[in-house]
Amino acid sequence: MLAQSLLARVDRDVICHVEDLFQRAAARLRTRLVNRCGSDVPVRFCAVEPGSLGDVFDRIRGQTGAAAAQVLFTPSDLQGFILLEAPLVHRLIGMLLGETPESMGSGRVNRPLSRFDLSLAGIVCEEIVGSLVATVAMTTPVTARVENVVANPRTAQSLPRSTIVVDITLDVGPPDAPFGLCNVVLPVQATGVLWPERDQRRRHEAETEGLGRIMPARVEVVAELARTTLTLGEMRALQPGSTLDLGPVRDVLVRVGDRTAVLGEAGEADGVRSVRVVKLVKLVERGQRPTVAA
Repeated sequence: MLAQSLLARVDRDVICHVEDLFQRAAARLRTRLVNRCGSDVPVRFCAVEPGSLGDVFDRIRGQTGAAAAQVLFTPSDLQGFILLEAPLVHRLIGMLLGETPESMGSGRVNRPLSRFDLSLAGIVCEEIVGSLVATVAMTTPVTARVENVVANPRTAQSLPRSTIVVDITLDVGPPDAPFGLCNVVLPVQATGVLWPERDQRRRHEAETEGLGRIMPARVEVVAELARTTLTLGEMRALQPGSTLDLGPVRDVLVRVGDRTAVLGEAGEADGVRSVRVVKLVKLVERGQRPTVAA
């Protein structure tokens, strides 16, 4: 039941944010791989699929010899992992060592991954993570590091199979002769770390909804022509016919409690005294100056 409840949180809004993030991250990754390899390595966002970590493991069960790396995001300590198909690892390693796609031909290499292969696969995983972090760096102070690059995807992840994740697939290589697939698997909680503006919007919506429940409550509104101060001597000197300077005739401050909410003009409408709203004043925290909305 808990897994189903968490899975229900992975709504279309989350999927759209993931798609947008990784389409931009894919472009950054392509640039980083070009800088690393010296030749073009196309990277395309393919798909994002929510589910449990167990679902992901079941889908990749047949991918023997794939390189898998654990990723730790800080400061939130979220865990994720990256999976690189073995043919993709071999292709990228060849390019890292100076080969060109033309010299390697179009055939796929499926030999088991050696320790040397895994060490270079770790470099590729660091470029993937670096592209992701650089994409969100403008809005989120997140860092990430790659750990424990292994040839068995199941040993790269210490999370339980019931963990709800989003599985992002990237296709690497030319469209007509792709090198292989890369999967980035993130826990659903990453939506609050990598996309804070989304959580902020949801908190605002929740606050607005909460205010809606108390909106029928009545508050006292005071329309104030002006305030002035007098010395005790001036008060004692007041006589019938005395005048007090209250500033411009039509200016009115409308207050809710002790805060100014509206700047207005005094007047008459339909035979009753009225205040015409001129400007709205943004209510701010106590001790700060209010701001006026034009």
